[in-house]
Amino acid sequence: MTSFASRTFVALGLLSAFAFGCGSSKKSTNDGSTDSKTDAPTGDGPTDSAVTDAGGDALDAGGDVVTDGGLDQSGDGSSDAGSDASTDGGPDGGPVATMFLSHGHNDIIYRYNVSPGKDPALTDMIAASGPEGLAMSAKGELFAASEDGSVLRFTAPLGTPIAGTPLTGLGVTQPEQIAFVDDELWIPTTNYNSCDTTASKITRVAFDGTGAGSVAGTVTAAGIVTAGRGVLWDGTSRTLYLGDCHSVDTIQPYHVATDKTLTALAATTTGLDNPHGMALSSWGELFVSNANTNEVLRFTVGASGALTANGSLTGNGLNYPIGLAFTSWGELLVVDQGSASVSRFTFTESDGGHAPTAAGVFATGLESAASTHYLGWILVAPGASTAPANDGGVDAAPDAPNDAAAGN
Repeated sequence: MTSFASRTFVALGLLSAFAFGCGSSKKSTNDGSTDSKTDAPTGDGPTDSAVTDAGGDALDAGGDVVTDGGLDQSGDGSSDAGSDASTDGGPDGGPVATMFLSHGHNDIIYRYNVSPGKDPALTDMIAASGPEGLAMSAKGELFAASEDGSVLRFTAPLGTPIAGTPLTGLGVTQPEQIAFVDDELWIPTTNYNSCDTTASKITRVAFDGTGAGSVAGTVTAAGIVTAGRGVLWDGTSRTLYLGDCHSVDTIQPYHVATDKTLTALAATTTGLDNPHGMALSSWGELFVSNANTNEVLRFTVGASGALTANGSLTGNGLNYPIGLAFTSWGELLVVDQGSASVSRFTFTESDGGHAPTAAGVFATGLESAASTHYLGWILVAPGASTAPANDGGVDAAPDAPNDAAAGN
């Protein structure tokens, strides 16, 4: 598998460093500099950020079209699959997905096209107030926890994102990761500034037929203590995994009944040192980012939900890993907060043990010190955010016939 090639983004200027703590520290407010929160959406992204030409197509710094101005925004990434996808997208006929990275200080969710063996391509910078953990509904809406205790929502995140009315009045403090459990959005309180380890809760948000969300109640159970560092829902086994880093260093799984009541399963503390993001592989292993040891831990999951340590991923530039996500083709993407990069791992399935291979590092150019604690959370959604264009690096007519042939 070809490694990520290094992208030549210009790194952003750093603000004053913050202490590591147990995860994302309090983000800076507007300091009046050009790197402040208020000017970030227009001047604080990578120098290879998307801009728009007269035809409505976004161009990257190399002049390649990275969005078709709404012509191909079906959300499934398949509009140009039979025509020009092999030129600027993934390998010819290969899968393409969308990667979202949240950046709390820049007030931006960065969106990339991602495919096997190629650098992700930046396609959009979505303005968002203090975004943290990300989740996508079954209807394809993107939700982002916000530092102010609300949850942001966006329609058409794979096309032209439109900000909807945020979810407010949730009664949560500094939420980070969030997750959909069945048809509800679950939002844990975190309290990452104070490292408060008093009993916490999870707020449940239900949605009516029009898509409007409202608080449907709260979930409390033994072991829910500032659980927002890691939240993962496995709908197949109906298991909710909660991770706590605040001097507790525990992964606590629960079985969730259809009436949303929780039954605690066996917790684990094995090897955990400031755990954050979690991801389940297609073969059933649980992967956990272990920030303080610069590694990703692996656990097998027993029939009763018990976790058994099964080694770890190290090297490959891992530097204070936070967010984790698997692609549909089985690669693990790891957000390294310490270097503001994304590490990629592939796995060999033929040996039965799924041996990992370090498959390169993608430099985002967004910041370069873990002490700033801004870049961290990731979401990978199926389908491309944009339809790759066969334009030879120029936004010109050669792309149009392909769009027409695809029925767009």
